[in-house]
Amino acid sequence: MKLLIVGKNSFISNSLCGDRISFSDIDNINLKNYDAIINCSLHPKFKEQSYIEKYDIDYLVAQIAQKNKKHYLMISSRKVYGSTNELKIFDETSKTNPNCFYGENKLLAEKKITSLSDSTCILRCSNVYGMETNRKSFFSFCIDQLLNKTQIIYEIGEKTKRDFLPVECLNQIIQKILLKKSKGVFNVGSNYGLEIGEVARLLIKGYGQGNFITLSSEVKDQFILNNQKVKKELNIEIDVDFNQHIKNIGKKLCKTL
Repeated sequence: MKLLIVGKNSFISNSLCGDRISFSDIDNINLKNYDAIINCSLHPKFKEQSYIEKYDIDYLVAQIAQKNKKHYLMISSRKVYGSTNELKIFDETSKTNPNCFYGENKLLAEKKITSLSDSTCILRCSNVYGMETNRKSFFSFCIDQLLNKTQIIYEIGEKTKRDFLPVECLNQIIQKILLKKSKGVFNVGSNYGLEIGEVARLLIKGYGQGNFITLSSEVKDQFILNNQKVKKELNIEIDVDFNQHIKNIGKKLCKTL
């Protein structure tokens, strides 16, 4: 199974096995050499404003995949379900209610791609994390603070619970989806609400130094993704030892100094 990955410099794309290209190069690729295509590329304006098709790389790549009769994987987001301070568990049948440009645009992309082809797999991902710096993600926010200031400061409550998934687990899931040529919509997460305070403490423990400061006790934007559908479809276990995994990332940060 040969995979073409669109998004050469993406954090997720760099964890996958396949040939990576920039979106600008896709017209120069012989797609006959590939069995499937996944898009990990994102135009910055896709997050910043209302939907405009020319910025929807998910849909643009899906059109190419459909034209060439290739299995297509779209990386969507849990943000299509919206945001709530109450801890909620979302499954694939939960009402979609996005309340930011990114969530709204991803949901529109999902609908356009679904109507375009029935050979598409849409992955609604939780907070996919790993050894990441200089990204607009929660984990990168923590790591960058620890590296640059030897401290992690939150402006929201440390008891806030969110669903996190190691990028290695996402890779395993994608490989199984490719082998089975799975179609449809799947939540991809850990099915577990990890307190963000634990994220900071485990990173610092692995790093060997640093302070953790919280400026508020208000919990904000909590969510868990029910992953039973993807586990059943792929016959895969998603059991994450966050304690060891996050500490190991902290240990790896020491080697970057």
